[in-house]
Amino acid sequence: MVKFTLIDLWIFLKKPNDKQIQLGIREKVYFIFILFTIKIIVVFFFILPILYQINKLLNIADNNTIDIESYSTLRTFFGYVLIVPFIEEVIFRYFLRYKGIITSLTSQQKWQKNFPWIVYFSIILFAYIHIGNYTNNNLLFYILSPLIVSSQLIMGILVTFIRVRLSFFWGILYHSMWNFLILSIPESILS
Repeated sequence: MVKFTLIDLWIFLKKPNDKQIQLGIREKVYFIFILFTIKIIVVFFFILPILYQINKLLNIADNNTIDIESYSTLRTFFGYVLIVPFIEEVIFRYFLRYKGIITSLTSQQKWQKNFPWIVYFSIILFAYIHIGNYTNNNLLFYILSPLIVSSQLIMGILVTFIRVRLSFFWGILYHSMWNFLILSIPESILS
């Protein structure tokens, strides 16, 4: 299953296609676990060290920190783990299947032809929306912005892959799990 998932992800990255795979619940959970493990490894062993160096260089302030005193734990959990992933998935990935209103807007042939561009645009837009999490407006910050939003780029790729291959629900679940993990880690570790 690991080899299948990684090969399919690589094929999807090279040329996204709107093809859902049929898996049982157990296989879907394992599929999600494999991709979650990949995200953890990439973020914690590659992206965070790079972001640490960029932060030292630019002294980036992250506006996305949570003020524990002004939000209750339940409110923070509800917002960052349930509401935010749902809203972001609706905005950036809900439409990434040829069904519903999409079928009345375009032919399946045009959809398949343009699907890779739609996917790439969605992923990049998702990542760059998060640039607003930071307060810095110097030129070097924008030059380094692909590295600064690299975690969100990886997230966009993985959640888009999950959304297309499995379903909208599994994409939300993955996004919520990631936000829960990040929320659970003390900020001192991530800084």
